[in-house]
Amino acid sequence: MKDIFNKIVAAVKGDPTEKLLRSYGCAFERRADGTLFVPGSLDLSHGRMTQLPDLSSVHIGGNFTCQYNELTSLAGAPASVGGNFVCSDNQLTTLEGGPAHVGGSYICSDNQLTTLQGAPNHPINGKFICTDNQLISLAGAPPVILSNFECHHNALTSLVGGPARVDGNYNCTYNKLTTLEGAPPTVGGGFYCSHNQLTSFAGAPATCGGSLYCHDNQLTTLIGVPQIPGSDYAFYCTKNKLKTLEGAPKKFMTLDSDFGTFYSWDKVPDNIKICEESKARQKLQKVFEATVLQNDTPVLQPVRIKSRVKLPRAA
Repeated sequence: MKDIFNKIVAAVKGDPTEKLLRSYGCAFERRADGTLFVPGSLDLSHGRMTQLPDLSSVHIGGNFTCQYNELTSLAGAPASVGGNFVCSDNQLTTLEGGPAHVGGSYICSDNQLTTLQGAPNHPINGKFICTDNQLISLAGAPPVILSNFECHHNALTSLVGGPARVDGNYNCTYNKLTTLEGAPPTVGGGFYCSHNQLTSFAGAPATCGGSLYCHDNQLTTLIGVPQIPGSDYAFYCTKNKLKTLEGAPKKFMTLDSDFGTFYSWDKVPDNIKICEESKARQKLQKVFEATVLQNDTPVLQPVRIKSRVKLPRAA
């Protein structure tokens, strides 16, 4: 109680945070715990700031934006943001010091981040965009993204540490991925993994809810490719090292490959639907099944043996 009283007294005398908020034209209210609540938004963009003012005791009900500055740290950021948090286009090397809770989208693109340590450890209700950084790891990413997750144009070699659930699009293009290990088991929207160094779909989601782009890789097989939901979505696999389309989705609006563009699986030539090894396995399987049928013998009934030995009667 004494601590709360002292904070209220300080406010009456002219709290510097209150003065700061007034200078920004923000309406606010002081809560019983001494923190300040701003029901609206606060935009500190384009200010050439090298550090944020101390807003660590402030809760923003709307959006908080501090993009296009020269920030190297988020120290001083609001304690929480009810709307979107945007800190893109700075010189940040870490997200430590940022708000612990963000109610909308979280956008930290165009910085110098190498990991996502310091990001909120709770589901993100909007988008999470960390593009155009220097990420070598997704460690620290929020566990759940209820909209799009975008980590393209970084230096990732795997997706380990990334969100376990993404309800929107998952875009990891223009990285250095050699594996998709760490991807969610399913993706609610489209899955975009083009312009990487992938040779297979090891670790890929089992399904995605939109189009699938895997062009400009080094894929030698489509076995394990995520299945797309149907004929309203596209599959692009050009500029790879594929010899066949075995493993490709069977339902699609457009299938664009180095073998041509197709609008139905029925229109794909039979000689590229399956590889020679799979053809040989199928042939051996048919031979085996035919051999089993030819040599099939009836199952013998169990034989009952009647013993002639008389056992002594019980006393």
